[in-house]
Amino acid sequence: MTVRNNSNAVAVANSSSNETINDVIGNRTDAFGTTTLAGGIHEIREHVHSAQLVWPYLADPVTVMGSAEAWTLGAAATVCNAGIATAFDIHHVDVSAASANEEYMLVLYDDGVIVCEVSFTKSPTSDPVRSMPVVCPLIAADSIITAKLATKGGGSDTCAVKFWYHTYS
Repeated sequence: MTVRNNSNAVAVANSSSNETINDVIGNRTDAFGTTTLAGGIHEIREHVHSAQLVWPYLADPVTVMGSAEAWTLGAAATVCNAGIATAFDIHHVDVSAASANEEYMLVLYDDGVIVCEVSFTKSPTSDPVRSMPVVCPLIAADSIITAKLATKGGGSDTCAVKFWYHTYS
């Protein structure tokens, strides 16, 4: 470990050196995504106090089609085509227009990696026009988000999808 002459010195912004306690705590200007405590607090603050947004913005939801086979994911539908210019995370998946009385599972991906899954049911007495809360990892700016759908009975059923998200800078 390198010894510094002044252990009370302010850490360099966004430092990852971990040479002193100040490096671990960080600089009050540290951005989200850094490994310092200050950077983590910045990220939490943005998460809690930034506006929740909807994608697609002022547009129809994206239709996702399931497979003809039971509990088999259908083809990927692009929900977001690199349109969010900063890092973000998804908080709710909004599902509507389910095509059949059925049990559904919807999976969202970032470049083929699962970011969240939701399940829902449409019956003669319940229509899944609702938003389901999810927790997902941070997603890089300009990511392409796709969705795949499966149903208990197969039959190429469909649903419409939007998501609610927060951005980070």
